[in-house]
This record gives sequence, structure tokens and C-alpha cells, in this order.
Amino acid sequence: MVLPPVLMAMGLFDFVVVGLVLFFAIYAAWVGRIGIEANKRLGVALRKSPNLMLFGLCYGLFCMAAVPLLILSGVAGPRTLPAAFILQLTAMGLMVYCLWYASRQLTALRMGAQPEANDIKTVLVWMWLFPIGVWFLQPIVREALGRRLAD
Repeated sequence: MVLPPVLMAMGLFDFVVVGLVLFFAIYAAWVGRIGIEANKRLGVALRKSPNLMLFGLCYGLFCMAAVPLLILSGVAGPRTLPAAFILQLTAMGLMVYCLWYASRQLTALRMGAQPEANDIKTVLVWMWLFPIGVWFLQPIVREALGRRLAD
């Protein structure tokens, strides 16, 4: 098998970074789609703006790609470590919000009312555990959003 020259020049670290960015992009698309579709199907009183969730997903994807690129380019060092730490901490906080938003909207759609924190926690944990959580959340998503969207 002959690999393209670009792939032959990449090292193992490059493949890992590209793999993580692709994994996170799939994860962000999954969480975003659930949150947006559930929000669309809710009544006006239960809807919330998805703008912060979308910003959080885009910001997280940016950080997943930018920090390894800074490391690879040699820009990252002791002087830039605090800035990178703040970027990553902000991305983590926004990701928690994104998971909470999607979980809350999906739970609100299932219940037909404003969910309490206790009602959201199971869906939130399964979303957090993305690859494994998909199997446990699939029946919930299928029930709430319909079979066409879940497949």
C-alpha cells in the first residue's frame, strides 16, 4: 500500500492529534444535533437559545486543534503555558455547558415540562461517556426525537 507523501511525512504524534480532533468533531456534532433538534421540538416556553452551546462546541474544537499546533510549531513554552491553561479550562467549562444544554433539552422534550437537575443527570452522564453512552442513549433519542433522526 502506497501512502500519499503528506501522510508519510506525518509522525505518530500528528496522527494522534488528527484522530483526536476528528473524534471531538464527531462528538461535538452529535451533542449539537441532539441539543438543537430537541430545542426545535420544544414548546416556546421551554426553548433556550442554542447560541452559547454552538459557541462552546466551536471553541472546544478550536482549542483541540490550536493547542497541539502550538506545541508542534514550537511556540508553546513556559511563557505560553498559563494562556494555554486558561484556553483549555474555558473550553472544558463550555463543554460541560454544552452537555448540560443538550441533556436538559432532551429531558425537557421527553418530560414535556421544565426538568429538575436530578432528572437531567442520567442523560448528562451518558453524553459525557460518549462512545459507550451512545448505546444507552440511543433508545432515549429514538423515543424523543424519532427514529429518522436517531438512525
